[in-house]
Amino acid sequence: KATNEEGYIVQKFVRTVMGANNIDHCARQRHSPSAAAMLHALGFDAASNSYDDYEEAGCLMVVGSDPSSHHPVIAVRLRRAVSRGTKLIVINPKRIELCDQADLWLRQQPGTDVTLLNAMARVIIDEGLADLEFVRNRTEGFEVWRQSLEPYTLEFAEQVTGVPQAQIVQAARWYAKPAFSGSCLLWGMGVTQHTNGTANVHTLLNLSLVSGQMGFAGSGISPLRGQNNVQGCCDAGCLPSHLPGYQHYTPTVLDKFGAAWGFQPPDSAGMSLTDMIDACVNGSIRAMYIVGEDPLLTEPDLHHAKKALSSLDCLVVQDLFLHETAELAHVFLPAAAFAEKDGTFTNSERRVQRVRKAIDPPGEAKPDWRITSELARRVADRLGLSGAGFHYAHSAEIFDEMARLVPFLGGISYDRLDREGGIQWPCPTSDHPGTRFLYAESFPVGKAPFVPVT
Repeated sequence: KATNEEGYIVQKFVRTVMGANNIDHCARQRHSPSAAAMLHALGFDAASNSYDDYEEAGCLMVVGSDPSSHHPVIAVRLRRAVSRGTKLIVINPKRIELCDQADLWLRQQPGTDVTLLNAMARVIIDEGLADLEFVRNRTEGFEVWRQSLEPYTLEFAEQVTGVPQAQIVQAARWYAKPAFSGSCLLWGMGVTQHTNGTANVHTLLNLSLVSGQMGFAGSGISPLRGQNNVQGCCDAGCLPSHLPGYQHYTPTVLDKFGAAWGFQPPDSAGMSLTDMIDACVNGSIRAMYIVGEDPLLTEPDLHHAKKALSSLDCLVVQDLFLHETAELAHVFLPAAAFAEKDGTFTNSERRVQRVRKAIDPPGEAKPDWRITSELARRVADRLGLSGAGFHYAHSAEIFDEMARLVPFLGGISYDRLDREGGIQWPCPTSDHPGTRFLYAESFPVGKAPFVPVT
């Protein structure tokens, strides 16, 4: 899997030498709805809390995720919390292992998440469980959103979702007013992999905001990612909509990156992975560079994806194995595995951690950052451009460059990670300890908006 440094180098190559913001990664098929909703409503595409908060929470609500299978470390934390008296609510059409420990399992009909969560929100408001001080001081759009909940009666919700009214009421009460501490809300791809995935996430965020369950120990929201270092690659800028650090395409930001890179990035959003596949079919994209991904295994329409990639004049694939996509490649570049390279990963609680080379890569394989850097220099030379910005002796130099450009990584370095272990961003300065939970006093967007979803 790509490290933070490798994600950063790939997007830098695309934005500078290739001159486009057409950069995306595997989150597109998994948690891009979470990114869209959280960036809009809160300001960061990341969990607001830490694993420690799960064990301090009075209530844990797990929606559309199976942590025992996909996030075993988190599952252990959840079970430990339950053993100490924390209430566990599971919302999932499918029985999962955590159902055996759950105090309440809401088994809704597939695709009815919005109705269920809106009904819970209405219960919270109708029973006076809302944190009105938090709503007044930290949010906006409450009244319009409240009015949008009028149709979501308990009778209607039970009819649509199949969940008994009493269970909806109990879940709302436990989540809004836990017996101690706060409530943590966790969700996975059972929420996001829908045509209305972004709407689903907004209903979850609305629930957290109306309850004030954010910004203190034992509370918060957690999108449980689907792949290793999805968080880190998002942070590093592998998104068509934002530059590294979720920075927008404003003149000031573009000038900052242009000065650091020696190339001015394009000033508007690029194509998403979905759009790029379509563009390959219609001929507007003629070449593609794929690093550590297998679209012919992961795309929802494999026939469409194969037609798209087969139509390219040049397909370059960089990976460990000759998988389905690599078999179509005009050029295959052998990469190193995680234990064969140095770098950093960022986990689901925003903790940046070192990965250290244990063995040499076999044959001609190289770390992705070395391959991409060399490719960038050669392509730049062919185009008559300067490839000076891609000379790196070690992955630490790449991280240092990224930290200079991304404010929330500014205080993190390999030296600190080697001394202290993992550090949670935001960590803006070298003497900052890192941040256990976000939004203690404010949101980057200002007042967090309630988003009506019907």
